[in-house]
Amino acid sequence: MAAATQNLALSAILFLYRQVLAVPVPWLDDVARANTPARLPVVLTQSEGPSMSQHNDATTGVMLRLLYGTGILQPLFVELLQRHAGAPLDVVPDAEGDAIHGPSPRGAVTRRAVTGPALTCARAGCDIRPQARGHRHGGQAMKRTLYYTRCPVATATGVALEKGFFDQEFDGRDAEFRNIRELGGERMIKSHFDHHLDNSVREGGAIPPIWARSRGADTALLGLTWVQDSLAFFVRADSGIQRFDDLAGRRCSLPLHPKLLTDFMRANTERGFLCALAEHDMSADDVVFTDTVIDNDFKRDVNPDPGAGRQRYESGLFDHELDALLRGEVDVIFAKNGQPARLMRHFGDRIRPVYDLLDARDEAHIINGNPRIVTISRNVVDEAPDIAIRYVQVLLRGARHAADHKQETTEIWAAEMGLEVEDVARTYRGDYHRTAWPSLSAAMLGRLRIQIDFLVQHGYLAQDLDIDAWAAPEITRAAYERERLPYAA
Repeated sequence: MAAATQNLALSAILFLYRQVLAVPVPWLDDVARANTPARLPVVLTQSEGPSMSQHNDATTGVMLRLLYGTGILQPLFVELLQRHAGAPLDVVPDAEGDAIHGPSPRGAVTRRAVTGPALTCARAGCDIRPQARGHRHGGQAMKRTLYYTRCPVATATGVALEKGFFDQEFDGRDAEFRNIRELGGERMIKSHFDHHLDNSVREGGAIPPIWARSRGADTALLGLTWVQDSLAFFVRADSGIQRFDDLAGRRCSLPLHPKLLTDFMRANTERGFLCALAEHDMSADDVVFTDTVIDNDFKRDVNPDPGAGRQRYESGLFDHELDALLRGEVDVIFAKNGQPARLMRHFGDRIRPVYDLLDARDEAHIINGNPRIVTISRNVVDEAPDIAIRYVQVLLRGARHAADHKQETTEIWAAEMGLEVEDVARTYRGDYHRTAWPSLSAAMLGRLRIQIDFLVQHGYLAQDLDIDAWAAPEITRAAYERERLPYAA
């Protein structure tokens, strides 16, 4: 049985007992997860590749040397080798259509070349899969493609994309900045949640990157942002419930998303209720938590295309919970971000807000899926730290533009979140446009620790994580210095 299958089965058992049945199973804590074996590609060696061109005429030989030296796609390279080499290769795609097998030029050793949409180098020893690591040949750096993803929330990434700052910085000479959606496929899209993809960056809600890191994702923490948005609770207008403490004995909706790798929506909702209960001197024993099963993987909401060609959409992140409320299956639901204003805009005659955690006495109770997190694949920090620094620089330019242009920033964020401009203006408080600066300050790291501790204590993480080992403050500090800004602005 594959390691991934074994780990999936273990995760399913843990989820069943901890989240569904609420039965403690301490003996499962000592069960070791299966190790995933390394998968290394094998390509033609440095001597084998050029040797193929020596047996061809001048024109074909030059073509083959160019193909090999510049890293043009292997399928074309192999096709020419088949056509012109003295010993034809037997090229057979594998079951997934992404591998090429055949004898080496000497006819003695089988080689394997892994191809993919982000293939940039055919030289020996290079990992040329879409998650390829950076590399050099003859002292010359090869172009790197950096893939981005972000959540539909207020981010510096959204502003920088809309203003073209990433295109200006990564103009294709040494690096490109591309939407991860271009890669397509389940394996690529899910990197938004598990960050398995090398050469990728993410900005957005806290729980997926925390969860991914706790499971071994090789990422680096570059910054945290603290944008305060609504954390509201709604009841039916005809329910007779007027205040939050009227909820004693009532059914509180806890969403359950079977399709999500990590149910961040459930974690946010559970923490929201527990913090609101504490604010009203109540506890979980005073209410009845009721599962609301939701068939949604949120792919529609993740990482929309920016710019003039953007297709407008309306986000309905909490519509399933709303339906359960209106059908009378639950008595109260939780909604956050700009969604409370959207729900009131559409259903204000049928629902009523009874509390917003932004009014909490304890600031720790406002921590809910935040501080938002900026992460990058560790291989970029190790192999191309300059690109990592430049990435943060662009975020700083986006944050600076947001701070100087409140109305424009509100419009950009509304489009990012699938909301109307007035939704953002009504649910974000204070100078929210000035809070997109990535920071690793002690205060921010303290908030992150509170979020992590909650996830561990309530079974959303199998193990704790070391924030100091995760963070790469040297990258963030260097970016601030290059932009001539005080660190942690």
